[in-house]
Amino acid sequence: MKKGNDDKLPNLGVQATDHIVTVSRMGLGAVPVFGSALSELATMIIPNQRLERVVDFAQKLHEKTKNLEESFIATQLTDENFVDILEEGMTQAAKSVAEKRRGYIASVIAHGLSEDQIEFMETRRVLKLLSELNDNEIILLRFYLVPTIGGDEEFRSKHESLLKVRPATINAQQRDVEKEAIHNSYIENLCNYGLLRKEYSVDITDKIEYDKSTQAPKIRRTVITSLGKYFLRQIGLN
Repeated sequence: MKKGNDDKLPNLGVQATDHIVTVSRMGLGAVPVFGSALSELATMIIPNQRLERVVDFAQKLHEKTKNLEESFIATQLTDENFVDILEEGMTQAAKSVAEKRRGYIASVIAHGLSEDQIEFMETRRVLKLLSELNDNEIILLRFYLVPTIGGDEEFRSKHESLLKVRPATINAQQRDVEKEAIHNSYIENLCNYGLLRKEYSVDITDKIEYDKSTQAPKIRRTVITSLGKYFLRQIGLN
């Protein structure tokens, strides 16, 4: 059976908004298999100024699924559950300023299609999680995948400004205090969604130890959960 077309897709880098809209709709039509379905959905729900992002998303989705049989994808496009997921992915892509996030969204949908048994609820859940996290939180989650000292040096170097936060002391400057607070809020959000887990220090009787100054439980370490690893794999960041 015929698989995805590997032909290079058209360059859509144009300036005027009206021209972008016109070319974007044409560009969607040029994307094999997904193009016509996305073009129809885009006409109904996506503001004109954001259509070029949808085209970029469609191209990325095509690249990630081009080894699948077109007949299989076409069948999924008749399933309202998959169309609902595709619509959610397209809506998120239209709002995504960062190109890499559109890649994450395309990876989630592509992984859903590539599974032996399609689990629409799982794919929808991952898309929901993705929509609730900002780009910095995703980078922090990826950091915890390889937490050992000396590991993943290229990744750590690239994101050093985010990953290395100076602990705020009594004499710390206000900006350092603010940066630490924001960094901690990222960690808390990841923990709240079950992607990270805090492990607490315990004494010899297995009781949780508390910090004398803050009265808060002492955190021994923070680790990535099974859900966190699964999420990273689904967005293509493992």
